[in-house]
Amino acid sequence: MLRSFPNMTVIVPADVDEAYNATLATLDIDGPVYLRLGGRVEEPPVSPPGSPFVVGKASTLREGNDIAIIACGALVEMSPRRRRAGAPGHPRAGRQHAHDQAAGP
Repeated sequence: MLRSFPNMTVIVPADVDEAYNATLATLDIDGPVYLRLGGRVEEPPVSPPGSPFVVGKASTLREGNDIAIIACGALVEMSPRRRRAGAPGHPRAGRQHAHDQAAGP
């Protein structure tokens, strides 16, 4: 629902480090920002420590040739399990973390 607000930027970090970096990144955004945090369960680290956080750019966590898994928030940590439970022969899946969704004006 919040994405429908004019110029709203929605950021969904996957772990504590990304939440910290996303909070700092909101200082450079001109307009309203919604930072969606989980907090109900412990979220294991997903991205390498010190990795850059760029609003509007997905992070590639693993390269792949057969399929791409794109997730955000707590689902990023769960995505490798889906890949292993996938099709016969276990296709080589790439993983991307799309941590923000910007709505148009």
